[in-house]
Amino acid sequence: MNNPSGPTLESLMPRCLLGDPVALEEFYNLILNSDIFVPERLQDFPIKNEASYPTELFNLLGIREGEESYIPVFSNKDFIKEWSEQELTFRTVSFNSILQLCPDHWNILLNASQGTEKLFTFWEIEKLRLGKESIEEIILELLSDNSFEPTTKTIPDTDLIELKKALSEYSESKDTISSLYLVEEENDSQRQVLLGAEIHDSNKEILFKIESELSQIASHNFIGEGVIRTRAFTNKDSTLRSFFTAAKPFYSKK
Repeated sequence: MNNPSGPTLESLMPRCLLGDPVALEEFYNLILNSDIFVPERLQDFPIKNEASYPTELFNLLGIREGEESYIPVFSNKDFIKEWSEQELTFRTVSFNSILQLCPDHWNILLNASQGTEKLFTFWEIEKLRLGKESIEEIILELLSDNSFEPTTKTIPDTDLIELKKALSEYSESKDTISSLYLVEEENDSQRQVLLGAEIHDSNKEILFKIESELSQIASHNFIGEGVIRTRAFTNKDSTLRSFFTAAKPFYSKK
């Protein structure tokens, strides 16, 4: 299930639709560990535009639009009635289970009618069936579409000086940290900052440990300012690296 203290699928979707690679990474990791709500095929009344089902035993609702069929799924059960305008019976299923149950060449549509819906194409579904190792490939494919507009800006040298100082002092004691970056997401409701740490050690335990420690320092020194999120990456993480290195690092190992 979603972590109540962290970002939700709904809160990540607007930034995903704008092509934020950090939000996309969080979204895919989160949904692969989430349960979702899925209307059932058998209802007490006819459903318009039902798909042609692969077998009589298939009991998830399928919808056909034109030449495409999809399974509607929802991160909030209240969204089901908003979409259907009727009381549909539904079940709670892990998203991973839906990936496995999805018929060949069908899609999955998350949160239809919510304005920030997400269509998982069958290509995406096949990749996600392989697990989180496919996330970077999916993001690279999505971001190859030049319709995405930049949604971040570099933080000036004169801003967040105490935060930068604390992070730089920590990094001096860590040989594996080569550079630190801060970028700000455009957001009208609250300030949202992304901290990127480039690491030259691909050991996952070290990567996660440094990310966790940097996150604690960042959160402590950002109290009252808004929201700050931390991502550690190596030169092999091409999506995150290209995102952060477009900005000037505020710290680099001498």
